[in-house]
Amino acid sequence: GWDELGYHFVIDNGKGGPDGRVETGTRWVGQKCGAHCGGTPRNEYNTHGIGICLVGSFGKRLPSAAQMAALEKLVTDLAETYHISARNIISHREAPKARTQCPGDVLHSYIAGHLRARVAQDVASAK
Repeated sequence: GWDELGYHFVIDNGKGGPDGRVETGTRWVGQKCGAHCGGTPRNEYNTHGIGICLVGSFGKRLPSAAQMAALEKLVTDLAETYHISARNIISHREAPKARTQCPGDVLHSYIAGHLRARVAQDVASAK
């Protein structure tokens, strides 16, 4: 059966909680593997990845400014703490054999371009 929320973190959009609030899921608290990225050959993105969900639909627009700021801070903090390379920051659709449009075209482009570059810059300047 399903074991609670599949993500480690959820970033609210202001409709179910404060805009930009980062909720820490029980999977992160208990250091459990994720259940957020199916379809990979050995389930490695769930076993070794950190799942972050932004509430909303991002095929035609970016998340709110508060969500974007929270995402950048969270990903930068995780990258610094756990020595995660910016090239390993991916969206769901980039996982091998993932058959999804998640997280939407606009957010995917942002993650693949701006977010990766910004996190790499932030981590380098923190050293």
